[in-house]
Amino acid sequence: MTLKAKNGKLLARAGHLCITCCEGCSNPWEWVFTQEGGASWTQGNPKTIRISYLDSENCGGSCAVTQSGTAKTCIISDQDGDLVINAQGLVETQNSGFEQLAVYVNSALVLEGASTEENGNCVMQAKNLSVSVPVHAGEIIRLKVTSTTVDPLFHVGAFWEVAFSLGGVSSQYRSGLIPSTMSIQPPGSDLAKSRFEICKGCVDSRDAGFSCRLFSGCCFGRIRTSPAFHCPAGKW
Repeated sequence: MTLKAKNGKLLARAGHLCITCCEGCSNPWEWVFTQEGGASWTQGNPKTIRISYLDSENCGGSCAVTQSGTAKTCIISDQDGDLVINAQGLVETQNSGFEQLAVYVNSALVLEGASTEENGNCVMQAKNLSVSVPVHAGEIIRLKVTSTTVDPLFHVGAFWEVAFSLGGVSSQYRSGLIPSTMSIQPPGSDLAKSRFEICKGCVDSRDAGFSCRLFSGCCFGRIRTSPAFHCPAGKW
């Protein structure tokens, strides 16, 4: 088990150690980027991120190494609805499975893309992908986007751009990319939703329902999803 630390000290609240898996989301839409080999991240706005790749040396560019990058953030849904993810990119046509993209929601792979053609040399092809993931009011959602050229060859102007939006619309998948048997909905989400609504109107509520004056531990929002846990004031 990994314990969260800051400046070499373990973080605690009221005598309870708070572990990494239970951290909240104090800075929604604040992205943390990493990149390798010349890849670079940019943001059109907090909800749209783009990774761009240097042109490969064999196609007239300056890069002769594999490039890659990762972006991470967290968000908080303010209502029941969908997290809509749209991705567009420019990928090679020489070989399939290159200039890869993967988007994860709460560690589950929900969207992936890559080149699909063969023997196109340095000609590029546009790709457009979309998927919707159901979310619930008060839910903390962790997002991760990864991308890689896989090899250093056959790409010119390659990029992937991913845009996220939250809306109170039908919670149905809009893409065949996710198997119908796959569930993104966290365990206990319906229970957490009803309890969250009660907490928001409670006099003992703190942080708009995400914590409680009568609860001394950490991760109140996560513990609220457990059927075995009951309101400290007996309201649920």
